[in-house]
Amino acid sequence: MKRAVTTAFLSSMVLGIILTLFGYFFNHQMMRWIRTPQNIMADGVLYLKIYIFGIIFLMLYNVCTGVFTALGGF
Repeated sequence: MKRAVTTAFLSSMVLGIILTLFGYFFNHQMMRWIRTPQNIMADGVLYLKIYIFGIIFLMLYNVCTGVFTALGGF
């Protein structure tokens, strides 16, 4: 069980870092892919950057919740 929990945390952190880096460097391009109007592009890019920096914490929270639920917690 220790190995499974460690693997879940490690893979979640690695994936979170990869997604954060991808999102940070390609956020303007992603906004163009969804055809964001130019008048809200700057605000949209800022919002996306803030959201992207929270991805790793969201992923770790979900792993923790899954582990606690599997152990019979809350």
